[in-house]
Amino acid sequence: MSWNLKTRKKFPFQVAVENLDRSDLDEVDGNGSGNELVGALKRSLLVEGLEAGTRYAASVFAVDETSGDKSEATIIEFVTLPEIPKILKILKRTKNLIQLSWEKQRAEKFILKIANEDSGFIKTAETEMNKFTFRDLPEVNAEYSVSVSAIVEDLRSDAANISAFTLSN
Repeated sequence: MSWNLKTRKKFPFQVAVENLDRSDLDEVDGNGSGNELVGALKRSLLVEGLEAGTRYAASVFAVDETSGDKSEATIIEFVTLPEIPKILKILKRTKNLIQLSWEKQRAEKFILKIANEDSGFIKTAETEMNKFTFRDLPEVNAEYSVSVSAIVEDLRSDAANISAFTLSN
């Protein structure tokens, strides 16, 4: 994260990051261990150890090293990218149905896409669950590619992919 906070003197900055999705104060810094004091000329900080798909607020203060006084905080709110859905597995297949699931994770919803390359068939769907069934698939005994992405506040994870064949009868 970076900021442009003007101070009269070249004060160092202190940064505290709070997890807004939990009620407790979860302060982390550039090393994931607490408040970070950043040098006077530096206006950015790499914050590590944050949870995927989580809302945070970072408070940036200028700190007078002599008196210990802090400026009014500049608040930067942000959301970390959601994780790629994990452990995709096919639960059920018939001649026109494919059901799949994936590990539960922090996400508001999931975007799914199923496609059959040979016929050009493509269908998309949304769900809030970690399980979905594609019904009325047009091709029997055919290979379908399925992708699943997690969504948190309009941020989309990369897709997890799996392939499955429908049955012949």
